[in-house]
Amino acid sequence: MRLWLVQHGEAKSEREDPQCSLTVRGERDVMRVAQFLDRARVEVGEIYCSDKRPAQQTASILSRRLRPTRGVRVDKQLGPGVEPVARVLATESEAIMVVGYLPFLERLAARLLTGDPDSPAVRFEMASVLYLERDDRRWSLVWMVTPDLVRGKERD
Repeated sequence: MRLWLVQHGEAKSEREDPQCSLTVRGERDVMRVAQFLDRARVEVGEIYCSDKRPAQQTASILSRRLRPTRGVRVDKQLGPGVEPVARVLATESEAIMVVGYLPFLERLAARLLTGDPDSPAVRFEMASVLYLERDDRRWSLVWMVTPDLVRGKERD
């Protein structure tokens, strides 16, 4: 099973925008990461995302580029508890992308990689993608990409 965990792009503060929409930089970072994933020939069956606006916007940008076969599904179970999601992922066989928030994503990654959601395993940043694979026995971290890695020499 292949799994991509994605932290949403940079969002406006609630004071600036009660919906906390993505900033221009957040949109640009997600687009760059989506282009990288497309060039890497990432194939996703479905994108699950949090019901919060920045996650939905991030999932939408990724979906336009990756064209998941089953589309995007908004899932209210994506936080705060990781056990229900970990149980679902244990039975999945199709490639899935999960777009969400911290600390949920870091706790889910820790749970999958170490068995303990409270044992930090990776550190996400906005618009970063963590790629995991599961064989018959366990999950393994394959790679992680951040906007800085795909941004190259260009700076905002």
